[in-house]
Amino acid sequence: MSKLYKYLKLSEGGAFGHLANIFDNVYFTFGDLKDITKKTLSGDLEYVWIKTDGQNLMVSWIDGEIRFARNKSHLKNYGENSMTTSELASKFAGRGGLTDAFNNAAIDLGNAISNLTDKQRDKIFKNGKKFISIEVMYTESENIVHYGVNEIRFHGTSEYDIDGNVIDTNQEDGRILGGMIKQVKQDRQDTYQIKSLEKAQLPKIPDFDDQVKRINKEINRIRSRFRLSDSNTIQEYKDKYFIELMKDKGIPFKQELLDRWSKYNKKYTLRDVKNDYSPEDYKKIKEIEDNIKDYQKDCLLPLEKVILDLGATALNNLQNFMVINPDETIQRTRKRLESAIEDIRSRGTPKMIKKLHLELERLEAAGGVEKISPEEGITFMLGDQLYKLTGTFAPINQLINLTWQLE
Repeated sequence: MSKLYKYLKLSEGGAFGHLANIFDNVYFTFGDLKDITKKTLSGDLEYVWIKTDGQNLMVSWIDGEIRFARNKSHLKNYGENSMTTSELASKFAGRGGLTDAFNNAAIDLGNAISNLTDKQRDKIFKNGKKFISIEVMYTESENIVHYGVNEIRFHGTSEYDIDGNVIDTNQEDGRILGGMIKQVKQDRQDTYQIKSLEKAQLPKIPDFDDQVKRINKEINRIRSRFRLSDSNTIQEYKDKYFIELMKDKGIPFKQELLDRWSKYNKKYTLRDVKNDYSPEDYKKIKEIEDNIKDYQKDCLLPLEKVILDLGATALNNLQNFMVINPDETIQRTRKRLESAIEDIRSRGTPKMIKKLHLELERLEAAGGVEKISPEEGITFMLGDQLYKLTGTFAPINQLINLTWQLE
């Protein structure tokens, strides 16, 4: 597998950061995608955990009290400006179930961690140099997945420098902290049960050869659109897409314009474009610029579809669940999805209807409603990067969240 994956950096997503999809890493080759497919379906991925659909917080222990982070400013100077329990309560006041979810989580976590020794707390938190990512599942503020229980689950820790930049991660710290808290019998608090994440039991799928062959065939189909080989990268695929777009629109090629569209490099400004191109060509470029997000989504959509298919196929073979009643969770999700589709079709704007068709297309690529899993997905490590696979959850989440715009 290509070693370039370690250079992937994604900064969006609050203090915890964005959890990468496989297709986010443009350094992956098509051969890498086939290797990931084989590892996923054979059960050979590393550090595989069930992905949680809860409310995320970053937590540390600083100068004798629990502290919380929601953005990078809270992480600078080793958590100097991170939130206290009362500041967290103030920030999320008046938000219904979310208010209760975070307030109760702060109290329960504070109680549990205060019962550990200084040595134990320092191992996990280093007095604010390390923060652990937690997921809060609260029945009164559920997102999509219905867990049927109030739980706090630990991810791993991230260690930060004085400027709030990640310098190290440790995926084992969540398991260790969960074990420490259970050992001192503080894992059951007033509102929450406190645990580490659940390791995913994901064995080799029964029809392994057929499924690998089927998904690899789709990868080959995507690759062959621009006559690429297994050694070509996702970035090279994106470049070919926008080079073809330029040709179709009759726009003279310029590397800086390609980098602007394919690599999101905005150093080449529209003012530069206007200076370098004729008025007629600039008009064509501006039309693309006005819809550039649609083009960029269209470029990656075939790759998204095959990864969604891979995720759904793997999750269909998941042997353990965090939700209390998997069948009930699936039925709830189906009903919410049906309701969302009906609402968008009857009351949605043209833009929302367009989004509806796109997400239904992605859902179908992942196997449709028959492949709905009770869990959001899985996370796993490739090298030093954490990735996610979510299957049908991704388009379902988009559709249900879209209905919030109808309120």
